[in-house]
Amino acid sequence: MAHRSRHFIGLLRQMPPRSPPLDFTVRPAAALDASALTSLWFNALTLTSSSSSLATISWWNKVWTLGISFSPHLIQTYVVTHNPTTRIVAFSRWQLPNQHSAQNTYLPDFPPEWDACLTEALWGGISKTRAEAMGNRPHWMGEFLAIRPEYKGQGLGSMLVNWGCKQADAAGLEIYGDTTVENRKFFGRKFGFEDYISLDMPRKGDGVVGIVRKPAYTK
Repeated sequence: MAHRSRHFIGLLRQMPPRSPPLDFTVRPAAALDASALTSLWFNALTLTSSSSSLATISWWNKVWTLGISFSPHLIQTYVVTHNPTTRIVAFSRWQLPNQHSAQNTYLPDFPPEWDACLTEALWGGISKTRAEAMGNRPHWMGEFLAIRPEYKGQGLGSMLVNWGCKQADAAGLEIYGDTTVENRKFFGRKFGFEDYISLDMPRKGDGVVGIVRKPAYTK
């Protein structure tokens, strides 16, 4: 128990990602950022099963607002803005370890118009895969990461992911995440994530992979 307590004492000392590339600023997300995060998410998204209906946009706005409303000891969302316009060009959301039980992603109720099979395959699949991979072990989860396409290649995604990896390493904990097939190499080559299992998605082109990273990989 003493070993586990050490992990969570460290959570009180977390700081936002530092040393962003020149002309960029990192800050904690605010509730007023929700619509900008949704716009960025759809701008960066590649899943063909995603819809941009009004109900879906509203749902995603609630996703971000809900996460931001939680204590930073549960969820931390960071945005990267481009100076001097302050436009949000990247963001990440991390779920922190829960020392009492297995963790769940906090989501609003799904819109009734969504295809039930697709919804269960994606969101139900993520929850199931995470539970199988991590069990009741405390761990970090990289919930969401998005970068505007025109800002890729400038180190923004690496900065945000590296921050989470360092937090997990400092506590000696694993990280669980989900990513698209096309992005899995980014997480594997740069940060040591390993494929756990591919989710069974109904539509071709919607490849999603559960990934796990062991601690103490960060250099």
